[in-house]
Order: sequence, then structure tokens, then C-alpha cells
Amino acid sequence: MPISCCGDCPDPLYVGGGRRIRIYTESNAGVRTDPTTVAIALTDPSGNVATYTYAAVEITKNTTGDYYYDPSWDEAGEWSIKVTTTGAVADVWKGTIEVLA
Repeated sequence: MPISCCGDCPDPLYVGGGRRIRIYTESNAGVRTDPTTVAIALTDPSGNVATYTYAAVEITKNTTGDYYYDPSWDEAGEWSIKVTTTGAVADVWKGTIEVLA
């Protein structure tokens, strides 16, 4: 499950800035495929965890295997990101992103 723009973007991210979390899901054959569920768990620098799902219309679907979420980066420090998908594309991806003051 390749995911882009989760800490790998060249420009720094500041509090209140925009940085979209993109989720691309593929089958083992490399074909864009929709999972049964998509969830993002964000942990802010203070340790608060918030979970967002496609089912609750918090994550947006562009097209088959292409989803995104626009977080409110409202605190400086390191944020943890965990993306979980189930079904035909069952996977877990974890990463971090640094938000500057």
C-alpha cells in the first residue's frame, strides 16, 4: 500500500499549514484496488489519538484505490500516522511527520 506525502514532501510543514495524507492501495499485481475499510489514526505531539475513516465520510475517495485526508496540523512537534486497510488490500502503514511552529 504505497502512501505519499506522509513526511516525504520537500517543503516544511508549519502549524496551520496544509499537508494532505494520500493513500494509494493496490493489489499484489499492482492494480489500483479498493479496500473494504480505510482508517487513519493520528497521534498529535501531546499523545492524543484521533481516528478517521472512509465509512464515516472523514476520508475522501478520488477514484479506485485513491483516498485522502486533510488533517488540521494544529500543534508543533512530531505527529504519528497509522493507516489501516482491510479486505482485498489488507495492510498497515506507519509513519511520522514533523510540524514546525
